[in-house]
Amino acid sequence: MNPNPARRLAAARRRSNFFLGPPLPRALADEAGADPLAAMVALYGNRALAADAMSPMRDDCCARREPIASYLANTTHVSASTLRRVARGEPAAEAALRRHWPAGPGDAFHAFLLEPRRFEREYFRPRTASGRGVEAIGERIWMSEREYAALERMRDAVLGYRGLPLARWLGEGAHELSIYWTDANDGRWKARPDCFTEDVILELKTAADVRATRFARTRSRFGYDLQAAHYVEAVGRLAGRAPRFIYVAVEPAAPHYVWTHELSAVELAEARAALLRARAALRLEAEDARRG
Repeated sequence: MNPNPARRLAAARRRSNFFLGPPLPRALADEAGADPLAAMVALYGNRALAADAMSPMRDDCCARREPIASYLANTTHVSASTLRRVARGEPAAEAALRRHWPAGPGDAFHAFLLEPRRFEREYFRPRTASGRGVEAIGERIWMSEREYAALERMRDAVLGYRGLPLARWLGEGAHELSIYWTDANDGRWKARPDCFTEDVILELKTAADVRATRFARTRSRFGYDLQAAHYVEAVGRLAGRAPRFIYVAVEPAAPHYVWTHELSAVELAEARAALLRARAALRLEAEDARRG
């Protein structure tokens, strides 16, 4: 093991290979060819279909590479965000109409770490501008050099985390891929995990305090575990087995502490029960609306 932190971080960056997309084993890379969507087909074989946003959906389960705007605009399938609001007691009809558009420092870090091309499209650093193409920057979010440097330090903290191979998982996993599926009760659901492989789901969270007891309160307050159960089901349908679920919590303030929180089997079972109750409430209200 290399004890030099700088060299260890450099090695983690090489392994992650974020800006070139997730690498595949040689055999799968040969099979996938140049089509980036073929990576999902090669990885999951006949168990799932990787499609772009223009392709028709399959009824059972499919994965789609599409912009977040397209995912949020889909009204035929229900997201974990809607189910979390139903679980908190919000009427299902109102919860389904609300569209959560991620924003703020948390979304900036998500894009910076997981979707660098989206980050370049949506965020703008004035000090890097050449003065050309001013008309193209009007809708982008302006970011100071200090804010950008904080994102770099947060990224380095995540990639340099020693407790788990986060850099490798982030490099190998699918980032921000939409999953749509239909269950045995004809419920139509959708999910968009931050990063997943066949074996593990990584959910990136910015938190003021990443310590276990404090982050547990945050999880409970915002219904994160219900969302986790929803994501585990989604990826399980693609991969054919239930993956591990791990929160990667990072503090936006220096020194940007990082900590991971893996849900136990008991915690996932409790979250699954809450998820099923929320789905049942959603289904019951829909049936009452049809009868009324």
